[in-house]
Amino acid sequence: MGTRILRAAEAEAIRRGCSQVVLLSHSFQAPRFYEREGYQRMVEIEGRPKGYSDIVFVKSLTAKRDDRK
Repeated sequence: MGTRILRAAEAEAIRRGCSQVVLLSHSFQAPRFYEREGYQRMVEIEGRPKGYSDIVFVKSLTAKRDDRK
């Protein structure tokens, strides 16, 4: 279910002309899920919330947009 929702959001972003997705997740949420979906871990901020961390993920949509041509 999560993969379908994420891919739908990416497709909509491409439709709107976006070239990348930037998202924020907590370490206790789903960092491995995003990495499996092609997101690159860019920044990790420890202690947000206490005992965990905020993680910034980025995924380029450029290759997907080029594939549509």
